[in-house]
Amino acid sequence: MENFRNGAAGNTFTGAMDLQTGRVYLFPVTPDLGRNPNAQPYPNELAHVRTLNGGVMSAPPIAHNQRNPAHPILQADGASHLQIVGLIIHPETLTDAHRERFVGFSVTKGNQGNVESFGGMSRSLNSAKFPLHPTAADRQQRTGLMTQPFAEAILSSVKQAVQQAGQ
Repeated sequence: MENFRNGAAGNTFTGAMDLQTGRVYLFPVTPDLGRNPNAQPYPNELAHVRTLNGGVMSAPPIAHNQRNPAHPILQADGASHLQIVGLIIHPETLTDAHRERFVGFSVTKGNQGNVESFGGMSRSLNSAKFPLHPTAADRQQRTGLMTQPFAEAILSSVKQAVQQAGQ
């Protein structure tokens, strides 16, 4: 939760929850200033995440759907949720089983240091777990969007982790 605590209001974070341990991971995302010119960049050059083996991995904020050639892990895949899982589990050892271990989401930090918004979609991590989402009466589309009850449970865990971290 150090990344969230260090972030500014308006910062967006890609998130992953380990379904085996319940641990929540948040990592800052570089804002798309073309789509949102008022977005706030993460105030630190590097962010840190604890790895599964107890170490700490440092990297610049993740740019969603872009590879970062300056950082070996962040060049592996452009999807932000796969990048955070690559930081947690070194990408050279990342397997489909590891991907199944996590669900992906996003949060935005509010003015009071709280979780202001939550998004429960991740095509890279959630599609196999939440494969069908009704989009019309006659068809269903693969989206990776969490079910409402699951999203509420994840959001509750994220808020609890933020509160325990002193937010």
